[in-house]
Amino acid sequence: GGTTWMPLGNLPAASAAGGHRAEVFFSSSRQGWVAGPDNRIWRTDDGGESWSPCHLPKGKWSTGLWFDRSRRGFAAVANHDILHPGHALYESTDAGKTWVAAMSGQKQINAIFALGPRRVWAVGDVPGFIQNDLVMILAR
Repeated sequence: GGTTWMPLGNLPAASAAGGHRAEVFFSSSRQGWVAGPDNRIWRTDDGGESWSPCHLPKGKWSTGLWFDRSRRGFAAVANHDILHPGHALYESTDAGKTWVAAMSGQKQINAIFALGPRRVWAVGDVPGFIQNDLVMILAR
C-alpha cells in the first residue's frame, strides 16, 4: 500500500537526451515494463529484481505503454512532427521482445489503458497548427 518502499533492481541509465523514465506499467505484481525517451523498454518478470531491455525502433521513445497478462502490448511513441508523421503505435505479442507498427500517420497517443485484452483505449491528439483531440478504441 506504499507504507514501505524498498529499492528494486537497477535499470540502465537513461540517455543524456531525455534523462528520465516516461512510463511504468505492471500487468501483475511480478511482470512489468518501464519505458523512457531512449527508445528502450525494460521488462521484469520477477517484480523488479532484474530487468531485460526491449528495443523500440531507433529514435522512438514511448509516450504510452500497456500490456496484458498474455504478454501482448502496445507502445505509443512520440510523433509530434507535423511535417514528417511516422508510426504512432507499435504492438508486441512477445512481452516487448519484438515490435511491429500498428498505426501510422498524424496521431500523437499520450496514454493507453484497458480493463482487459479485448478492448484497449488510447487518448492523445492530432498534431498540427490547430490540434484536435484523439480517442481510439481497439476492439477484438
